[in-house]
Amino acid sequence: MSTFAHGVASGDPDTDRVVIWTRVSDAGEQPVELGWVVAQDAGLKSVVASGSAVAESDADHCVSVDVGGLEPGRHYWYVFESGGERSPVGRTKTLPAHTEHVRFVWQPQQRFMQAAR
Repeated sequence: MSTFAHGVASGDPDTDRVVIWTRVSDAGEQPVELGWVVAQDAGLKSVVASGSAVAESDADHCVSVDVGGLEPGRHYWYVFESGGERSPVGRTKTLPAHTEHVRFVWQPQQRFMQAAR
């Protein structure tokens, strides 16, 4: 099974930030160190933010990262990495600096282990 079988997601956009998310699959009880990158291009060459996070078993190995310092109204691409394996590349967008209306799509995050009990 892939480390990132659940893929990636993003949400909670603002003019200068977004939250990126993933879940590490099949990690057992061990914490898993992840790296993440946000870039201005789909090839992830023009990196604007990067860092690390730990996926803990008490959070069902889910990780959310609040990425700040971004430009308004712009698309960004992001990826997570762990143990030499890379997640699918996700695409997100910050809110424009000025707008009269915004349309959102909402997708709840499910805690898979709790739902299976």
